[in-house]
Amino acid sequence: MPMKNYYKILGVRETASDADIKQAYRAKAKALHPDLNRNNPAAAAGLAEVNEAYGLLSDPKARAEYDKKLNAPIFTRAEQPFAARKAATPPPRPTAAPTGNPRIDLAAQAMAAQRAQLEKNISKAYNNGYTKGYSDSSARFAETERRYREEQAAYGKKLREIQKELSDADKDIESLTARLKDKIAENERLALEAAESGKSEKAREYGALVEKVKAETDAQRARDAESLRSLRETADGLTQKLKAAEDALREKQAENISLKQRIAEFEEREQSADRESTVERIIAERNIKLDEDQKAVRDTHYGVLGVLCWTAPDIITANYDRLKKRYESKIALGDEKSVKKLEKLELAYSVISDDAKRAAYDAELGITPETVEHERRLADEYAAIVDKYDTEKKEREFWAYVDELTALADAGDDAAQNTLGEMYYYGAEIERDLSRAFYWFNEAVKAKNEDALYNLGICFFTGAGTVRDEVRGESYIKQAADLGHKEAQKFFKM
Repeated sequence: MPMKNYYKILGVRETASDADIKQAYRAKAKALHPDLNRNNPAAAAGLAEVNEAYGLLSDPKARAEYDKKLNAPIFTRAEQPFAARKAATPPPRPTAAPTGNPRIDLAAQAMAAQRAQLEKNISKAYNNGYTKGYSDSSARFAETERRYREEQAAYGKKLREIQKELSDADKDIESLTARLKDKIAENERLALEAAESGKSEKAREYGALVEKVKAETDAQRARDAESLRSLRETADGLTQKLKAAEDALREKQAENISLKQRIAEFEEREQSADRESTVERIIAERNIKLDEDQKAVRDTHYGVLGVLCWTAPDIITANYDRLKKRYESKIALGDEKSVKKLEKLELAYSVISDDAKRAAYDAELGITPETVEHERRLADEYAAIVDKYDTEKKEREFWAYVDELTALADAGDDAAQNTLGEMYYYGAEIERDLSRAFYWFNEAVKAKNEDALYNLGICFFTGAGTVRDEVRGESYIKQAADLGHKEAQKFFKM
C-alpha cells in the first residue's frame, strides 16, 4: 500500500524543524479533539493519524529512517497482493482493428508508428529541457553560494580588524589613564611640598596644572568613549549583515536540496523507462531466437513433436498426447494424411522419450548435452525476467489505479468512495484500515449510494472502525434494502 505521508498529515514541509512539527501537531490535535467534534466520527480517525505522524516525526532516528523510505522509488516497496476489483486496471489505449484491406492496414500501421515516434520525441524534448533547467539552476546556485562565501569571508576579516582596533584602543586608554594617575600623584606631591615650604605661588601653579591635566584626561576619555561606541555600532552592523547573508545562503541550500530531490525523482523515472525498454528488447530477441530454433528442428523428430531440443520431458509427453488425440480423431473421420502423420509422431516419440536413443539422435544432429543445459538455463533466466517485469508492471498499474480512485473520491465520486472503503475494509489489495473504510463509506452515504449504506450499516452493526451501534447499523441497512440492495434485503430475511 502507498506509504503514509506524515508531513502532509501534519501540514508541514519535509524540511520542517522540530519546533514547526510540534506547533503543527498541537494545532491539528486541538482542531480534531473529540470534545469539538462530537458529530464528526471521521475526526477520531484523523486524530489517530495526527498522533501517529507526530509520534514518528518527533523521534529523530525514526524520522531519518522514514525519510529514506518516503523518498525511495516504488520498486523498493514490499510486494503487495494484486487482485483485480471493479475495473482495477484502467482500459488500454484502443488500437485500430485490421480491416482486411492491405493498403488501409499498412497506412494505419504507419500512422501508429509516427504517433509513437512523436510521443518519444516529445518525451525526449521534455527530459532535455528538464535536465538543462536543473543544470542552469545548479550553475546559478553555485555562483550565488560562491559570492555569499566571499562576502562572509570579507565580513569576518573586517570584524577581526575592528575587534583588534577595539582591543588596541582599550590598551591605549588603560596606559594613558595610568600615566595620568602617576602625573597627578607627582603634581600633588610637589604641591604639598611647596605649601609646606611656604612657596604658595608655586603651589597654585601646580594646582592649576593638576586641574588642566584632569580636564585633558576627561576630554580624552570622552573622545575615546565616542570612538569606541562608533566602532561597536559598525561591528554590530557588520554582524547583522553577515547573519542576513548566512540566512540567505541557508535558504538557497534548502532550495537546492528540493531541486535535487526532484531531479532524483526524474532520474528514477528515466531508469524505470530504461528497464522497461530493456525487458521489451529481451522479449523481442527471445521471440526471434525461438523462431530460429523452431526452423532449425522443423524436419527433425523434435519438429514432429512440436518441441525444441531442450524442452523438458513432461512437456514433450504432453505435446505427444495432444497431437496423438488430434490425429486419431481425424483418422476416425477418414483423413488418410493423418495416418502417416501419426506414424511419424509415434516414431519421433519412441526416439525422444528414450534417453539413450535421444542422446544418440542428438549426437547425429550435433546437439551436445552442454547445448541443452545452456538453452534450459537461458529459458529459466528469461522466464524469471518476464515474471519480474509482469509483477512490477501490475504493481505500477495497481497503484496508478489507487491514485486515480483516490482523486475521484476526493472530488466527491460516491462510487469511488465506496470502492476505496471496501478496499480498506477487506484489506485484499492494500493494508486493512477500518477507520479509513468507515470514513469513505460515510462520505459515499451522503450521495445515498446503496452499497455504501449497506457497508456503513455493517460497520455500525459490528463495530468495525467505529463505536458499535446495532440500532443505527440496522437503520442504514434498511435504507439500502429500500433502494433494492440484494444483500441488505437478505439481511432482514435471516
